[in-house]
Amino acid sequence: MAETRENVAVAEELLQPADTTQPAATPEGSIRMELRNLSVGYGNRVVLSGFNADVVTGRVLCLLGPNGVGKTTLFKSVLGLQPVLGGSVTIGGRDALAMNRREFARRVAYVPQAHQAPFAFYVRDVVAVGRVSHVGFFSKPHDNDYAIVEEVLEELGIADLADRVYTELSGGERQMVLIARALAQKPRFLFMDEPTSNLDFGNQVAVVQLAKKLAHENGLGVVMTTHNPNHLLMCEGDGVLILPGSRYRYGTADEILTDENLHDAYGIHVEMLDVDSSAGYTKTCCPVLE
Repeated sequence: MAETRENVAVAEELLQPADTTQPAATPEGSIRMELRNLSVGYGNRVVLSGFNADVVTGRVLCLLGPNGVGKTTLFKSVLGLQPVLGGSVTIGGRDALAMNRREFARRVAYVPQAHQAPFAFYVRDVVAVGRVSHVGFFSKPHDNDYAIVEEVLEELGIADLADRVYTELSGGERQMVLIARALAQKPRFLFMDEPTSNLDFGNQVAVVQLAKKLAHENGLGVVMTTHNPNHLLMCEGDGVLILPGSRYRYGTADEILTDENLHDAYGIHVEMLDVDSSAGYTKTCCPVLE
């Protein structure tokens, strides 16, 4: 992603740089999900059009942008929760939109913004739901499935929640359980829709650090939407800043987190600051109050 890319839909004509659909080299052993010329929306109302991006295992891709530009709609369309109006989604060269639900779920997992369980299930059983794509919808999880559940809970540091009732957990604990449920699918790609919403400051940082770990250490391709530009800096990944009018900036944090781009998106001015911390110099995005 050496270049910042912009896509502008004007009078139904897609104007974009010639190299927008040329993916960067895929690291050896990784898998690429390619979103090409996607149009998403509801019925005849197009929310986002001409969208191109790559999700690569071992990397984090952060989607930023103001409310109403199509971030969640894009998620739902890629995940097959609503129809794609145009374009293609491929995983390792295969048409992802043509995969059946079970086949797709073995490759891609989803963590929604919020979830309220209709019944008071134990955490262990909520996480075991992630094994459905492997055991079948009407089959009971086997011992090896529950072994995977225990493994995931242990990895996330929430094994002590296994026998707790999900509906009695705090917001941060529920978010971690939903991530555990997704990881129990053993996917290659993990989509998280605003995973830090409604979380306190500490839990927000914990979730963002987890996203980075799952990509860099576990080799997942992680996609997360966020309203905080600093989350992109923390993840050390790639970013897409979606703007009104089906425009977007696509590149590294340094390329897209500029005063000009963020003012275009949110109508505010920012400064990128170098902070001297105990871990060395880090960057942060600070709004300038006028």
